[in-house]
Amino acid sequence: FFYRFPFLLLLPPKAKQTESSMTRMTRMTRMPLFVPQIMLLIVVLLFLPLLSLAKTSDEGLAWMEENAKLDPIMKSSFGGYQYKLLQEGHGVVSPNGGQSYVRCHYEGRLTDGTIFESTYLDNNKPKDFRPIDVHDGWFATLLEMVEGDIYELVLPSELTVFGEDGSDDGKVKGGAVVIYKLEMVQIIGQTRSALNCNVTQSQHCNSKEQSYIRKQMAKPHEEVAKDLKRHSEIVANEELEPKVKNWTLRRIHILQQIVQEKKKKTNENKMKEQDKVEQDKKTIELKCRVSNPTEHCNAKELDYIEKVLQRRDTVLTAHLEQATTMLDNEKLEADVEDWTRRRIHILNQVIGTQDDKVFSMTAEL
Repeated sequence: FFYRFPFLLLLPPKAKQTESSMTRMTRMTRMPLFVPQIMLLIVVLLFLPLLSLAKTSDEGLAWMEENAKLDPIMKSSFGGYQYKLLQEGHGVVSPNGGQSYVRCHYEGRLTDGTIFESTYLDNNKPKDFRPIDVHDGWFATLLEMVEGDIYELVLPSELTVFGEDGSDDGKVKGGAVVIYKLEMVQIIGQTRSALNCNVTQSQHCNSKEQSYIRKQMAKPHEEVAKDLKRHSEIVANEELEPKVKNWTLRRIHILQQIVQEKKKKTNENKMKEQDKVEQDKKTIELKCRVSNPTEHCNAKELDYIEKVLQRRDTVLTAHLEQATTMLDNEKLEADVEDWTRRRIHILNQVIGTQDDKVFSMTAEL
């Protein structure tokens, strides 16, 4: 009944009136099995906002707010929890999603310092689990951790498994804020690269990487390229300790970006220099002076000067605007562009000369 009933509501009115219940029920049995599950999911999503969430106590929220002020290293996430890196690891990979098994040490304590669980105290034996199977407040951090990382997390109750009810043994009260020390011992499942330091945007780089970036950015392009080649050969030909190999791989990742960035800037500077040379060359070539045309003007320019001197200022202004627009908006052949520039150079002088004459006549009057 519960499988077929939702479809009765979807039948058109006419079908409800003409079909017998047996006919309709027979037709319903041939419908795909996944349709009821989809309808159930829609109903759950519609009513999900009405469900009450496990809220953190006012005392716990006040403690988190004060903790963020007192600890300058502590950061606040968009998810509503606080975190800070206690120890940087040596790994270069992170878990590839919530299904990837990890092996971690952890220690949980209350805001008064009381420890309520600890793998360190429990025979010092880490636990294996998937990120999706533990506290919601652990999930995002676990997916970013590498082997050797140790984080401190401050979690509100809604991001823990305790919620409003608290722990079964009563050590953690409902709505309590808890503090976890979380250490990534080993990534057992599938992994992804954790080399995500972005040199150009200065994102996802730790303090050691930032210091190395500043040092390398001050070097010439050739020296950075040599460092990249040297480190690449070390990784390829030598057996390195995990921590040394990790730092070498991180340096290679940074050096590759710096080499590309310096190469890009070098090309941009060359283009600017070429443009400047071309512009200077064109400026030097524009030596023709209307006031003394016989000295630096060629035959074509002399002929053009003779023509424009016989025309009115308004006509010359229109010619100047037309030539300027053509030069700015059209891709011209080299000889056409050169002559257009020469015309603009002459027209500016002629119009300026005529303006000076009008100003002199006005002054005399």
